[in-house]
Amino acid sequence: MDSGYIFSGWDGYYEYEPDGNLTDYEEGWLARFDSEGNELWNINNTISVNHAFYSVVQLPEGGYMACGTYNVWESMNGNDDQWTHSPLEGMDGASRGSTGFLVRYAPETGIAEPEPQGTLQLEAFPNPFSSVLSVSFNLPESGEASILVYDLSGRLVDTVADEIFPAGENTVQWTVPEGVSSGCYLIRYNAGLESGVKTVVLIK
Repeated sequence: MDSGYIFSGWDGYYEYEPDGNLTDYEEGWLARFDSEGNELWNINNTISVNHAFYSVVQLPEGGYMACGTYNVWESMNGNDDQWTHSPLEGMDGASRGSTGFLVRYAPETGIAEPEPQGTLQLEAFPNPFSSVLSVSFNLPESGEASILVYDLSGRLVDTVADEIFPAGENTVQWTVPEGVSSGCYLIRYNAGLESGVKTVVLIK
């Protein structure tokens, strides 16, 4: 979505105790790096049970969505214990299951986005529109900028522009391709560390 990288994964260990019980630890983590590989932030221990992250994406409207699994060990009679992976006292054994989960992170919950440089002025008109949308934006200095269209699920629908623009106000037009249905769409503007999103409504 912007310059830099975000990674997901987990770390942990597995160890058998002298009494034969298994002790293990898994902790999911997310880390964000700039385009040169410098760490911007990292988080871990998101939930209180053993867990792992398998994927993370940046959302068009800002923030992040991560998915993964957490582990549950369950006794043979249905009682569960999320804190120890050894058989529960008085039970014949234990079985393990994994439950998927989604976690959404937004900038206002503590993950700081890069501070924008300059003043962003992003407009999209007319709104609602039927076939052609004009998108205007202001650049503090000449540079590369992109205008991208996403649906509400985060899927990229179209690239309106991805090129170098002069400083000042610029306007591009999005002519809706065939096959794009009526609904709400997100217009994403990226220029260096500066970005913005407008929600528009397509009515055919």
